[in-house]
This record gives sequence, C-alpha cells and structure tokens, in this order.
Amino acid sequence: MLLPTEIKYDLKTKILAQEIHSYKVLKSTNDLAFALAEASAPEGTLVLAEKQNKGKGRLGRSWFSPPQLGIWMSVILRPALLPSQAPGLSLAASLALVLTTKELTGLEAFIKWPNDVIVNKKKFCGILTELSAELDKINFVILGVGINVNHTQKDFPESLRNMATSLRVETGSKISRIDFLKRFLEKFEKIYLQYRKTGLLTLKDECLRHFYLLGKKVKVQVGIEIFEGKAENLDENGALILRTKEGLKTIT
Repeated sequence: MLLPTEIKYDLKTKILAQEIHSYKVLKSTNDLAFALAEASAPEGTLVLAEKQNKGKGRLGRSWFSPPQLGIWMSVILRPALLPSQAPGLSLAASLALVLTTKELTGLEAFIKWPNDVIVNKKKFCGILTELSAELDKINFVILGVGINVNHTQKDFPESLRNMATSLRVETGSKISRIDFLKRFLEKFEKIYLQYRKTGLLTLKDECLRHFYLLGKKVKVQVGIEIFEGKAENLDENGALILRTKEGLKTIT
C-alpha cells in the first residue's frame, strides 16, 4: 500500500508531498486535488488512490487504474508563471519520470509529446495537467500522473495490450511503488524549481535527448486543424516546433 508514513520516511523534498491525502478508491485524483486547491490546500499537496473509478486522460479519455498495480496521483502546484508557460510542466514531469525509470530499472524511457512517457514504443505513463488561471497569472495547476508499475500483460484489457505496458512487463520483475514514487517526487521537485526560474530553457537539451518524436514525421490535430511535418524542436514553454511545407509552426 502507498501509505503516507512510508512515502514521507526519509523523503528529500521541501515542497512536494509534505501533505498527503491517500485513499483506497477515488473517482479521480485530479478531481479531488482540484477541489482541495480551490479550498486553499498548500502547494505540493499530494493526492493518491489505490484505484480510480474514473481516472482521466487527455481530451476526455479514460485512464485504466486498477488497484495496487500502479501509481495514480495528483499534485497541487502554485507556480508564479504565466498561463502560457503551464504546458511545459508536463514535459518537466515527463523528464523526471524518464530519469527515475532509468535510475531504478535501467530502462530507456522517452518523452512522447505532449503528455506520455513510453518504453519500447509502448506507453507506461500519462500526464494530465489541469489549470485554474486568469489572463495574466496561474492560480494553481493540478499535475495528474498515472504510472503503470506492476501490471502483467494479462492485467491490461485486450484493447490496450498493443499500446500499453508496465515497468514489470519490461523488466520481468516487480518494482517497489514506494521507491519509484519517492524518487520521482525528489527529481521532479528539483526540475520544477528550475522550471519556475527559467522555463524550459535550461532543461530543453535534456528533454530533447529523451524526445521520442525528434526528427520524425508526425501528424498533429489541434481542434479541427491538422498539421503535418517533421518534429524539429521544443520552445521554452514546451510547445512543439514542427517543420511543415509552409515553414515552421509552433504547436501548443
């Protein structure tokens, strides 16, 4: 079980997970974290669930969240940033996940823009950032993270087996969820504090080293528009720079 006392034991963070709300079952950790943030919960508050009944992915998709196999979590962030800078927080979290995965398992993980982390071309982690903001300032950001840790292949529905994986499937052995979570929180806090100062500028080279789409031909749908081109770079806010027939386009 992901118990707060175990998570906090020897945890080397100053902001993240100083306050933890842990549940056996929740509809969605993001929903509860959003409500807590609106009620003035402090920055770094962590919400965890062993199981989500309605885990959320991007664009209204669902996230498969069975009990005691993964890490289903949301963190409240209150950065003094412009709303346009918020998307880069997904990449900052992705980078922390890539580094944690390499350190704990030896696996080479990659950032798949805008909000997935993959191993061997299969997704094992998704990130959903939700925002409360005004025109010129962020009130708070909810960073939702779902990590497939100890699923076996048969734990996934058939519809997901070709596209989803877990750290256990890829390594052949069980991984300590507590260890993974603590290391992720420690790495993400360092990256997050740097992002608050400089945006993605000082982190971009490392993100690009682990960037799955770099140099690949991609098709990106934004609303009803579809852009095709080669993924060439990231900007300081985490937007994708795409080389199209019409020239460079920045895709947020």
